[in-house]
Amino acid sequence: MKKLTFLLVLLSGAVLVSCTKEPVEVLSSNVTADYEAEALTKAVSPESFNWETADWMPTPPGQSKIPVPWVGQGSLSGFYKMDVVQDYKKVDGWRLVYSTFSSKSTAPLSNPYFVLYNVYRGLLRIYLYVTTPFVNSSTYLSDCLYIETGAGIETNMLDYLGGGMVDKKADKSRYRQIQPAPLNGGAPLASERWYMMEYEIAYDPNLSEVDGNNILMHWYLNYCNVDEINLNGTGTSEIKGTIGVSSDDNNAFDKNQSLEGAFAISGLMFMDEMTENATTGANKLNINNSVFKALLNGVTTAVNSFGSGIPKIALNIFNAVFGGASDNPSPSVVSLKEDMQMNTNGNITSWGSFPSMPITWWIPGSDLSTVSTGYIPLYDEPMGVFYWTGDPDVVVRHITTTYQDQDDASFPIVYKVHYINVNLPQGHYLDEIVINPYLKTIAKVTVESYKLLAIDTEKNRIYEFPLEGMMHDNPYIANDPVPAFDEVAVQFLVKVQPKNGAPASYIQKTFRLNYTIQYKY
Repeated sequence: MKKLTFLLVLLSGAVLVSCTKEPVEVLSSNVTADYEAEALTKAVSPESFNWETADWMPTPPGQSKIPVPWVGQGSLSGFYKMDVVQDYKKVDGWRLVYSTFSSKSTAPLSNPYFVLYNVYRGLLRIYLYVTTPFVNSSTYLSDCLYIETGAGIETNMLDYLGGGMVDKKADKSRYRQIQPAPLNGGAPLASERWYMMEYEIAYDPNLSEVDGNNILMHWYLNYCNVDEINLNGTGTSEIKGTIGVSSDDNNAFDKNQSLEGAFAISGLMFMDEMTENATTGANKLNINNSVFKALLNGVTTAVNSFGSGIPKIALNIFNAVFGGASDNPSPSVVSLKEDMQMNTNGNITSWGSFPSMPITWWIPGSDLSTVSTGYIPLYDEPMGVFYWTGDPDVVVRHITTTYQDQDDASFPIVYKVHYINVNLPQGHYLDEIVINPYLKTIAKVTVESYKLLAIDTEKNRIYEFPLEGMMHDNPYIANDPVPAFDEVAVQFLVKVQPKNGAPASYIQKTFRLNYTIQYKY
């Protein structure tokens, strides 16, 4: 492999060093060489460690030992169930991207963190250990991931964050989340405790051509008090799931405002625990019952079909990642998102930022100069699994005509028939799915299914179109209204089968289409 030589500045000590690294691909759990085993030319370097087998995090002499996030004091179990907390194995695709933990530091570490990325699922997880004592109380934590670029540079890396459908025309350079209250009833903010935030990264086909010095990734964490959260018209004093929003407003979640938000669920075990009545959709999340029931039915459909090797496409779910964890007893819903209405009401009694925020990183996969200074990522391949580059002009034709069964003389009735034709030009399905080229070297990536979807104006019915784009509806006999669509989309189910024998992951994405409507009678 090509050796890359970098200059880097450690965040903990601002020491300028030179290092040479040679990425080693991991195709088997028996292979011990990994990114943390890179050859370094200097003793002072970002300290890599084996997070999978470590009992304690790397810390300098004199600092109290810090347990790993999965067990011990301050673990993540208060926020996430076991299927998410214990999903960190290298064989399942997790790679170390950044870390400020170090046993060689000359001073105690302040709010250290490390970042893992899953090459098979496109998930980025930030693990932060809080050492700062806080005297302010808070009801919620709010985190933000955003990308800053130079003039003329655009990226779609954050397009999968947010709502159910991917809107390629929306500005997704900044995404904020308000984190759930702990499952165990504890206070959200505390010292000597682990926190984890998850983001799904979309593959950007143009990133490798971008000057890495002109694109940066930033992350920060705030705390705030919110008197009431209003979810789909239901007021609640506590939320159990993550809610996020893409916005240019720097004060999102820091003041009273109405927001179009996205509700995110991590883990199948969590969804099971939040279900009060699967038949009615009653849930502990305080979201609309019909919304939750649709999500639950979609998850059940997908997960129950994993035994056949190809899960059915979950029609009621637009944005999800399934499976991929080898130690889980059943395929877990790693990331599930749905559009919803959210309001933050009442007064913000206190809010503020965690110390030393924001944190800034160079982006893996960009064209980093050999003289770049700053925090160079340990993992330097492009992130994300795939992206759909299609942007067709879609025409939805409503055609009403008359029909008579010529073969049935006893039923010589002429009646109206309604046809709907969605015209998606050829070549805009598989031809415009771009897969991360690095991923293709370590996994087999296939498109398991794709289809057209149309949603009526009430958002309570989804129409599935065959590949030729024609469906038949007969409202004149069934007394149903003629469908009136306000959303048309193309949906893909992509399978990622690792070559090392790890369980497959399935990524379902729905891309919103621009369309016009024509009527013919």
